[in-house]
Amino acid sequence: MNMDSDITGQYDDEGARSGALGFHRFAERVMHLLGLQVAANALSQDASLQFDLALDSFQMLQVILVIEAIADVAVPPADMPKLTTLLDAFEYFEQLSSQPG
Repeated sequence: MNMDSDITGQYDDEGARSGALGFHRFAERVMHLLGLQVAANALSQDASLQFDLALDSFQMLQVILVIEAIADVAVPPADMPKLTTLLDAFEYFEQLSSQPG
């Protein structure tokens, strides 16, 4: 599976060609890659990955791997516990994506 095209897509929320992701698109794509059917209302920014979305430790690791693959960086183990909500994961992704390669 090519995670880059699956996660980043080529269009923003308004359908314009873009490399940037909005929060909801990021969250939906991550949930899709994990094979989870999550109701749209569960994709709030403060949704806990562990408690609200009921991700187990393997799925939490998969979220990290998705972020690493699309940002083309390694997430340091010390940063992993910081990713507790969808917004945390999105902001971390945005931060990594904006850093010069």
